Parts: sequence; structure tokens; C-alpha cells
Amino acid sequence: MLSDIGGVATLVGDPPNVIIASAAGFTFSDFLTHLAPIFIAWFGALFALWLIFRRELSRRPENIAGLMSLDEREALSDPVAARKVLIILGGVILLFFLHGMLHLTPAFVALAGAALPPLGPP
Repeated sequence: MLSDIGGVATLVGDPPNVIIASAAGFTFSDFLTHLAPIFIAWFGALFALWLIFRRELSRRPENIAGLMSLDEREALSDPVAARKVLIILGGVILLFFLHGMLHLTPAFVALAGAALPPLGPP
């Protein structure tokens, strides 16, 4: 639910938003500014979810020792690739905010980020 609300509020959250913004000539920042009131709905949905699930959220987890024994480094099998993906993602987000000044379309920025190969040889 929160993902859907957030997708509506950003230029790249849904494909129709890219089409609308391109036709209207909106930049990423313009789109975010015009749809900022949607974040009120996001907080409203978050509050509603908290109200609905407050009983479940107040319970202590049953297997805390098992949870604490998990090692997050074991779950990440290729930290170099993860670092590359984060660098590409950061660059794409930065370009979304700067695309108007650089005269790039949001679609180009998104496709350029998707086309960059984050993974090297195995």
C-alpha cells in the first residue's frame, strides 16, 4: 500500500508518471513538488496500518536469540557487485534531480542506469 502511494508521488514511480511529466515538461523536482500532498496520504496510510496492526506490533518476537545470531554479511554473497549497484543507483537518483539542468529526459536517465552493467566477471 505504501509502495503504491510512493509510486504515484514520484516521477519514476510508475510508467504513466514518466509519460505525463515528459508531456508536461516537468522535471523530477517539479513533479515531486506538485505531488507533495500525496505524502500526507502516505503518512495517513502508515497511521492506519499502525492502528490496524498495533496489537501485532506490540508483541515481542519469539526467537530473539535466533534473530540476533543472523550475520548480514553472510546474506550478501557479492559485496563488490552490491557496491557497484549502489553507486549506479546513487548516480541515477542524482541525475533525476539534475536532468532538467542537463537537458536529459527522465526516461533517458532511467534507461541509462538500467543499461549500466553492475556485475563484473563471476
